[in-house]
Amino acid sequence: MKHSIAVFALSTGLLFSGAIAQTTGGIKPAPIDLKGLPSGLVTPDAPAGPIASPKVVRATANKGDRVSVTGRIGGGAVPWVKDRAMFTIVGDELEACTDHGMDGCPQPWDYCCEPKSDIARCSATIQINDAKGKLLRVGMKGKAGLIELSDVTVTGVVQAVDDKTFVITAESIFVWPALPAGWAVGHGPDAAKSPAQIRATAKVGDEVAVKGRIGGSEDPVANGVAQFTLVGSEIEYKPESANPWTYSDVSKDSLAASMCQVRFPDASGDALNVELDGRRNIAAGAEVVIIGTVAKNDADGLLIHANKVLKP
Repeated sequence: MKHSIAVFALSTGLLFSGAIAQTTGGIKPAPIDLKGLPSGLVTPDAPAGPIASPKVVRATANKGDRVSVTGRIGGGAVPWVKDRAMFTIVGDELEACTDHGMDGCPQPWDYCCEPKSDIARCSATIQINDAKGKLLRVGMKGKAGLIELSDVTVTGVVQAVDDKTFVITAESIFVWPALPAGWAVGHGPDAAKSPAQIRATAKVGDEVAVKGRIGGSEDPVANGVAQFTLVGSEIEYKPESANPWTYSDVSKDSLAASMCQVRFPDASGDALNVELDGRRNIAAGAEVVIIGTVAKNDADGLLIHANKVLKP
C-alpha cells in the first residue's frame, strides 16, 4: 500500500490498536490516551496512495481540498498548542538533529540545523475540530501516543494554504508503528559488502553491513510491510533504461545470486506492518547500506534483519 497522507506520520509513537512503543533519539513514548478525541479519528491503517510530504501536497493544494500528508511532529521547540488540538509536522525533506547522529541534542524536533524558511515550506499545521467545527479544547501531546518526532499520516481538509501557511483539519490520523531508533541516521561504512559477498561467508546471527540498490523486480519494496529486496553492484545498474531497478536484461539465476531480502522484523521475526516506500532514502533504484543481522543464509537466499538503512 502506498500512502497519501493528510495528517502526518510520526517517527516515534504508538499505534493505538495493538500499540507498539516507539522511541527516537532517546525520547520515551507517551502512554496511549484517546480521551477527548473524536471516535474514529485515530485509525489502525494508513490511507492508500503515495506517501506525500507537506511540501509536496501544498504545491498543488487549494482550500477545501481533501488531502493526505506524512511527516514528523516538530518544527519548533514546542510543536503543540497548549490545551488545544493543534500541532505541526515536518516532511522528510528536512533532517532533525538526530538524523545527523546528534543524539545529545535536547530537542531535535525543532530542526534547529535547518533554515527557518525551509521549515516553513516543509511543514503543515494540523488541527482537530469538534462536531460543530470548533477547535477541540484538548492538548495533543501524549494523545494516541503522539510525542515529538512521532511519524504520522494525516488525512483531512485544507483550511488555509499560501506561501507562509498550510493548515489541515484532520479527519483521520495514522500513527506509524515503531522502527528502531535512528533507523535512517547517517551514512554506511565504506567496508560494506554486496549481498553476494555476504552470502559467501556469513552465518546466521552475524552482524553485517550490506550495500546495494533497492531492486530486483517491478515493485521491490513490499506493500504495507517493512521489507524490500537489495541487488549488489555485481549486476550493472543502467539508469538510462526504463525502470532500471528491475534489471530486466539479467537472468533470474544471476539476479538471485546477487540479491538479498531486507526486513525490519517484529518480535516474532515477521516484517513490521509499516510502509517503507517513499520514507527517507527508500525507493526503487536507491542505493543504500543496510546494517543488521543475518537471519537466513541458505540455498533459498539471504535474509537480513535490519536495524538501519543508511546512505552510502
